[in-house]
Amino acid sequence: LMPSGVAPSPTPLLPDQPDFKALAAVDAAFGAALKKTKARAKALSLPLGGVVDDEFNLCLTRAILKAHFGYGHFSIPPGYLVPPVPNRQRYVEWLRTLLVSGGSDGGGGGGLSVEDGTGGREGGLLGLDVGTGASCIYPLLGARMGWRFLATDVDEESVQNARRIVRENNLSEAVVVL
Repeated sequence: LMPSGVAPSPTPLLPDQPDFKALAAVDAAFGAALKKTKARAKALSLPLGGVVDDEFNLCLTRAILKAHFGYGHFSIPPGYLVPPVPNRQRYVEWLRTLLVSGGSDGGGGGGLSVEDGTGGREGGLLGLDVGTGASCIYPLLGARMGWRFLATDVDEESVQNARRIVRENNLSEAVVVL
């Protein structure tokens, strides 16, 4: 539930279950991965979820980021976490709601002076993502809400990949990866 007086999210929340057909229409690589995964599920007499692999998850994440957030560039090195975007988006929205309402009960006090969650300052709120990973997912989602981020990680390959995602999606003004 949204506390009273809190403005709606600048980005609509994603459904728990993505619309695979719509995403396949937007992203050909996801369409191909979906077709391949459905065929494998049918051959093994398993539900789709029983045969999902890293390639499918990466294509799904890429399609969601493209269709719902306008990010055309997203890649993850093999063996690195591919984040579930709906779950991560809900966390960012929960943070926005807390910041705006001043607490989980919606009772004033420590909230921001504006209702949109940007902080009312040039460039918006500044977040720190410690352990951003190769996906840089929280800064990507926060940037769509007008927030700025410092993103850090100790893994050099994660740092390099996160920097590439930020650069290729023209987010260098909003996200700095250290």
